[in-house]
Amino acid sequence: MKAIKNVILDLGGVIINIDPMRTVEYLASHGVADIETAFAKLEEARVFERVELGEIDEAEMADEIRQLIPEAPSREIIRAAWNSLLLDIPAERGAIVRRLAAKYPLYLLSNTSPGHMAIIDGMVREQFGWSSLREPFVRAFYSYEMGVRKPDGAIYARMLEESGLNPEETVFLDDTLANLEKAREFKLQTRLVTPQKGLVEIAKSELL
Repeated sequence: MKAIKNVILDLGGVIINIDPMRTVEYLASHGVADIETAFAKLEEARVFERVELGEIDEAEMADEIRQLIPEAPSREIIRAAWNSLLLDIPAERGAIVRRLAAKYPLYLLSNTSPGHMAIIDGMVREQFGWSSLREPFVRAFYSYEMGVRKPDGAIYARMLEESGLNPEETVFLDDTLANLEKAREFKLQTRLVTPQKGLVEIAKSELL
């Protein structure tokens, strides 16, 4: 295994805490009775996936949800439910991102949407004084801008091509095993982020 010279971070579950069940609970509390059937319809229609691919915006997402689920609440409530999965960014993680950026070329690779990034950019401006989440990174690769999501191999191929990184000298931290398994096919080193061993612990024990 080659020495690590570059670092790539995932966003949700690595930098920011997220809880996708909050979206489910929010809609259930606002009139969606059979939530399991409702979400099966949304998954079949790939509604949330298509937002993260940049194929539809949040307003179109809300309209589609209202068409698929007759008892769905207003556009505003649906968008609030979608955004409710975003929780917090612990201060120590912000500090660790800065320390990593001072030592390595640091990159971000995330499945996300414009609406979520607007909220997260606001959070880091208020908490850390950054202009946006992009500030500490050499480059941020967002799924909605690239038109492809993890774990599709195309997102790794494009990232490596556009960044010029040597994958064998690069480590990728993500909280989803499928994303890491695909990354290893492109010869990236990987670390699984878990609640027990998060970004801070991995960085301090292995990278800093």
